[in-house]
Amino acid sequence: MRNMNSTDTSSRGEQTRHALIDAALKVFGQAGFDAASTRSISKAANVNQALIGYHFGGKRGLYLAVFGHILSQITEHMAPVIVTVSDRVEGFSEDVEMRRQEALEVLIVAFNGLIEMFGRADSAAWVRLIVREQQDPTDAFEILYEGMMGRMMNMMTMLVSLASDLPEDSEACRVRTHMLVGQVLLFHIARGTTSRHLSWSGLSPDNINTLKEQFRLSVEAQFAPGAAFQ
Repeated sequence: MRNMNSTDTSSRGEQTRHALIDAALKVFGQAGFDAASTRSISKAANVNQALIGYHFGGKRGLYLAVFGHILSQITEHMAPVIVTVSDRVEGFSEDVEMRRQEALEVLIVAFNGLIEMFGRADSAAWVRLIVREQQDPTDAFEILYEGMMGRMMNMMTMLVSLASDLPEDSEACRVRTHMLVGQVLLFHIARGTTSRHLSWSGLSPDNINTLKEQFRLSVEAQFAPGAAFQ
């Protein structure tokens, strides 16, 4: 009986933690860390306010737990993409021109993974918080960067280098990589403008396919032999 009660208590505790993280994700995203109150978060989660301190040690601990949750979602989606890219890179041709074309194809695969991830219905709440941390980085940003974002940027930079012959550690290669990432993030960071201008209400599967196709065409043009951007 004690084991059953212990399991029930643990299950209720996990449910409470999940409810608080889900509520905090929305409240922190809308109000920011400073303006968000533990009262509003607990109300949104429909739990006692004191449980924030019990489970997370306070508002800051809950904020960091939210970013741990975001990291787990990003990792779940992007880790298989990174594995696919790594496997493809190992099989690249030794011929320079063939390798450049292969790198370009895999670069598009990697960015399609980003497009699909940010096209998820639950990604809007992540984006709001990620953008806040991009503007004023804290230890929460370190959770994301050290956990997955740094790996993703390094992977993209390697592929840009292989597709363009720019040295991987060069400033030009890294800037080019950030410019490409920005093309994807624009549709999420500037969602109000893009939705209004494109008459899109959210990102449907058709919208996501359109983004993939136009991104592919843009990247192929930028990396085409003799392109001014080369």
